[in-house]
Amino acid sequence: MPSRSALAAFAVFASAIGCYSTTAIRPDQLPLLNGSFAVATGSYRAGSRTVTTGQVSVAHVAAPDGRIVEIAGPFDAILVARDPRNLPLEFDHPVEAQLDGMTLRVAGANRAPVGVPLEGVSEVRIRQFDGATTSWAIVGVTIAAIVLGGALVLFAWHPGPSSGAI
Repeated sequence: MPSRSALAAFAVFASAIGCYSTTAIRPDQLPLLNGSFAVATGSYRAGSRTVTTGQVSVAHVAAPDGRIVEIAGPFDAILVARDPRNLPLEFDHPVEAQLDGMTLRVAGANRAPVGVPLEGVSEVRIRQFDGATTSWAIVGVTIAAIVLGGALVLFAWHPGPSSGAI
């Protein structure tokens, strides 16, 4: 059976990778997301455990097809160019954007402010960490690792019929 330390190391590795969800919005909507945040505001005791409370910013913005989508909490932004020869520009949280006439100016933790013509951007992809999907992925992969480890141990103990000569 896999050792506890190996399983713990695997769980830490799997949680560090994480799962992300992506939502497309219209480029002119990006400045509406300025100031997005998720902060802990306190905690309280619930029986034997401590529950942390928090605040998360929520904004409703338009998707490229006109639907209204909700963006809650911190995000990374990816500007997708209309011209497929141009690489997407990625901006890590915190992202700040403003419209300056027909120019979208965007800055992120990883990039100084960049001015991009609004008509040159087809969409902005908002990427956010998805804790629920990550948790389920970790549970599934951990169960698979335990089952595989158990199968290997059983195979090692019971290698099957011997191949001796008659």
